Amino acid sequence: MPEKRDYYEVLGVEKDASAKSIKTSYKSIALANHPDRNPDDESAVERFKEAAEAFEVLSDPDFQVRDYLAKLRAQTGTKWNSTVGCSMLIGSESC
Repeated sequence: MPEKRDYYEVLGVEKDASAKSIKTSYKSIALANHPDRNPDDESAVERFKEAAEAFEVLSDPDFQVRDYLAKLRAQTGTKWNSTVGCSMLIGSESC
């Protein structure tokens, strides 16, 4: 099974892209690669599926919190207590 590409790369957006930019990019890719528009192009179907998965993940608020925490850890070089940190950020212990 091939390794999954970075979701931001799949949608062609920067890692700090806004929700609107992510949605706009997804719509453009989905429209261009939709199976109904490319009935004989299996690679287009795969790009369509990959973009849909990337959009679903990047649009998920829980993913956004986990991604933010990962960036924070990388920037500060500190370890993050996810139970305490998630409780403080979103009121849930599951990040």
